Amino acid sequence: TSGLQGGDLIIVAGRPSMGKTALAMNIAEHVALEMKRPVAAFSMEMSGPQLAMRMIGSVGRVDQHELRTGTFKDEDWSRLVDAVGKLNEAQIYIDDTAGLNALEVRARARRLHRQCGDLALIVVDYLQLMSASGREENRATEIAEISRSLKGLAKELKVPVVALSQLNRSVEARQDKRPMMSDLRECVTGDALVVLQDGRRVPISQLTGSCPDVWSVSKEGKLVPGTAEPVWSSGRRPVLRVALASGRAIRVTPEHRLLAGGGWKIASELKTGDRLAVARNIPEPKEVIQWPDEHLILLGHLVGDGSYLNHQPLRYTTASEENSEAVATSASRAFGAVVKRYAGRGAWHQLLISGNGNRWHPRGVNRWLRELGIFGQRSHEKRLPSDVFRLGNTQIALLLGHLWATDGSIVIRPAGKKGAHRAHFSTSSAGLACDVSALLLRLGIVARMKTVHYEKYRPVHSVEVTGAEQQLRFTEAVGGFGPRRAAAQVLRERLLAVIPNTNVDTLPSEAVAEIRAVMREQKVSQRKMAALRGTAYGGSSHFSFAPSRAVMASYAEILGDDHLKMWAESDLFWDTVVSVEPAGEQEVFDLTVPGHSSWLADGIVSHNSGALEQDADLIIFIYRDEVYNPDTPNKGIAEIIVAKQRNGPTGKLNLTFLGKYTRFESYADSGRF
Repeated sequence: TSGLQGGDLIIVAGRPSMGKTALAMNIAEHVALEMKRPVAAFSMEMSGPQLAMRMIGSVGRVDQHELRTGTFKDEDWSRLVDAVGKLNEAQIYIDDTAGLNALEVRARARRLHRQCGDLALIVVDYLQLMSASGREENRATEIAEISRSLKGLAKELKVPVVALSQLNRSVEARQDKRPMMSDLRECVTGDALVVLQDGRRVPISQLTGSCPDVWSVSKEGKLVPGTAEPVWSSGRRPVLRVALASGRAIRVTPEHRLLAGGGWKIASELKTGDRLAVARNIPEPKEVIQWPDEHLILLGHLVGDGSYLNHQPLRYTTASEENSEAVATSASRAFGAVVKRYAGRGAWHQLLISGNGNRWHPRGVNRWLRELGIFGQRSHEKRLPSDVFRLGNTQIALLLGHLWATDGSIVIRPAGKKGAHRAHFSTSSAGLACDVSALLLRLGIVARMKTVHYEKYRPVHSVEVTGAEQQLRFTEAVGGFGPRRAAAQVLRERLLAVIPNTNVDTLPSEAVAEIRAVMREQKVSQRKMAALRGTAYGGSSHFSFAPSRAVMASYAEILGDDHLKMWAESDLFWDTVVSVEPAGEQEVFDLTVPGHSSWLADGIVSHNSGALEQDADLIIFIYRDEVYNPDTPNKGIAEIIVAKQRNGPTGKLNLTFLGKYTRFESYADSGRF
């Protein structure tokens, strides 16, 4: 490592009993005794006398047990006296105050830095026992804030800061229990779709090694641009599948964080009924691509009711004259295709689109579909081309309108009948349903996906636009074409004539708790609030429901509270967790966005993979096989794994661990770092 560099944050991590504290204090002893430089040690786990006893045993090579019990031999006295004398002259300052927060550590380190004439090393034992200096959402976010603060301290004082960290139990679930970088990261599976700023949704596995431009989420709940650090694979790990009421799902490692109503929450702590944040809309790319309208019209109809399989004629089947004319006109104008009509049963008929060359020399529509990468897809395999997501919102709406004219439906509830209006799209392709849902999100429409299973047929996947507000937005942005035109117009007229009672785009219970907290601070009773809002007083039932954004906005205005206003004006939709289940062991990937520390996994707000790794300049793991395997031939050997080094190599070396002295020493066959 060329020594510990000033300004660096060094993480020493391992499971309990591996010797993290011993290694850190051995380093501190070397700096204080051999280099004659001052050292500060903040110990939240062990008391000052305990650390002093350890250092006496280490420096004097006195058995710790004998030292504690007073049973050491006469010849040990000279080593004991010599060790105490050396340590008495050493500048090792121990602060064993419990539960220090990051600000307190920084303040005390600054004071010591001034008093002793420049510290040479700061040791913090250990990260997970520190408290955050501010009000953080949960413990995972606190650790991230603490690591950033310690890195800031190292840079400010130009001193190396060695911080100890406890690894989670996932290490012990593996056959090989050696720590690895992925133990500091929490990851997602390779099929997680990363939403890029250019509009595309790309599997994270395909982004390995790149630094993609993504959408992040600010503390105010707004979508903001961000650039990720290089994406990489973290190996195979056990994962959980978190499924939401909207039909979205994500597979993550158990400690991975997702944005819940009360802040970031790890996946293993989620339960049915919890609310998670997804984007309410995806911003239009700054630079969009433009397609001819005929291409969009033809693509929508062919993906819905067309057949473009290998070694078969290119066909389109419909019972709608408007749909038929749109396909024939678009194919002939855009590609010079020859379109022939063949009668079918009843109103159904088929269009045969020819003039497309052959498999050796494709032309026209055939060549176009191949260039888009969708030629040859069967009904259950159909997808929309990835470049569709780079289009502007107006063109996306045009495409969706013609796609809806095939397998979409708009059903108007008859007057006086129970039930709700319906706008849904059905397909045998799960991938196509996800594509349609994602395109709707570009238009600010959060759709729900449902799957119906049949005994003898393929499942049917439905994309449903529910709730008066969402359906009205659909009729305004997408509208209807052909057989859906009249129903879309009627639905719009019906929705404009009613005041919507929002039960879809609601806020989580934590938002209600914040309303009540602000009311208590301002001494506003529920009865008074009801009068201010012009509503009937409902007693304790007043806050028993999830408020809409409009209701939250009214509270924010009356109470004059900016935080409540943030809830109302955020870019987030609060989905509901329906299940959290083990999903086996899979290869997982890391994506880290500096700054706002978040990104969108097909709309689901995901936290960075590893805050500790992001802030650290040097990461060292300790592994002693004898902790897990008492009969190992490697007793007394500690593997020191340099897993990350910003400015140098990584690798492994061995040290000898003298447990009775709590001391690490050089190992004869060790490498050098």
